[in-house]
Amino acid sequence: MAIMTIAKLHCYQCDHDFPLNMYQPITKISCPYCDTDVDGSMIEPIRNAWAQVSGLNQAFHKHEM
Repeated sequence: MAIMTIAKLHCYQCDHDFPLNMYQPITKISCPYCDTDVDGSMIEPIRNAWAQVSGLNQAFHKHEM
């Protein structure tokens, strides 16, 4: 069974949460509800945070088996 870590962002403009597909290249992130853009300088830190959590999830799953 594969572990899939899903990134979800919260938009403080419209108060909605929305998922991100981190398994494809991201050049721009916008809220699908209000079209507010995430600052471009935050994309790499978001990707790095997701990668850290994804690795941690895989380690937990490995040790659980």
